Amino acid sequence: MLLSSCSEENPPSNTKLKKSSNSSQPAISSPVHGRQKSEDDLLAVRMLADLSSFSTEEVSELLNRTNGNILSGRFVAEYQNYLASLKDIRSLCAALAGLNAAPYKTFLLQHVFSKSSLVSPENMTALHGLCKNNEEIEQLAIGIEAHLRLLKIENQVAFAQGILDSNVDDIVSARIIKASIESLAQADPAKAEDWIFNLPPEVATKADGALLAQYAASKPERGVDYINNLLKKGQLERSKNAVRSFGLNYSKVDPTGAFEWANGLPDVFDQYKVQILVSSFGNIVNTNPNKAKERFTAVKNQDARVAIQSLYNAVLK
Repeated sequence: MLLSSCSEENPPSNTKLKKSSNSSQPAISSPVHGRQKSEDDLLAVRMLADLSSFSTEEVSELLNRTNGNILSGRFVAEYQNYLASLKDIRSLCAALAGLNAAPYKTFLLQHVFSKSSLVSPENMTALHGLCKNNEEIEQLAIGIEAHLRLLKIENQVAFAQGILDSNVDDIVSARIIKASIESLAQADPAKAEDWIFNLPPEVATKADGALLAQYAASKPERGVDYINNLLKKGQLERSKNAVRSFGLNYSKVDPTGAFEWANGLPDVFDQYKVQILVSSFGNIVNTNPNKAKERFTAVKNQDARVAIQSLYNAVLK
């Protein structure tokens, strides 16, 4: 039942802050006005001059009280460099644990973890525990993804595997899988496939989707071969998800090629064949409406014919 080919068409240390060249700023809201703001700005200047003189609690209290609106946002931008320079996971966690869920915290989660040497599979549980909601987890994931992309290709798989083994949140693992596979699929597709084939089932399906999205965009023949390998290994349910992921992505890149490929899929894939045919037909209508009627007459699946006619009746008249 192999598929046919598709067409090509302990608190912080004494480290002192350095001025940051990073111009990006977190979103700022609820400014503190008047005398209190002036006092807070003066305190912030003193902290930047000698952070070791202030406890983690004092820094957190200032950030929480002002919602990060200190020195026009410069304090938060420079504080991230200090946090990224810390060499002890307990110090980093202590510095972030007392912060409220606010724009400046999500900013720090993203930018600190893209640079910190403490971002490692061994520290993931501790770092993940700092997040209080999905928004913060998302920012942590973005930071970790940026960190991973800076690694050499040969080190990315080991890093990603370690992250997955640490059983962190799906938001984090999904980003890590996508980022590592995007890089590896371009550099060494065979190695990417070998790695994915050996992943646990609950992770492998996500990895299949990330890989097949890449193949659909640039190597459709390889995508079909990958799905056929799943079938040869007796992984029918996994191959169904792979067909759907590949087909829907392929329909955006080459709707005619995806349409012809889906039209020839075995009946066991009918559930997803309909989705791919409808998606492909819609893109054919948008790009080459004159061919739409011709393609419709070739549709073999009755459910797909009904669905297409219902959606694009005006085109087919």
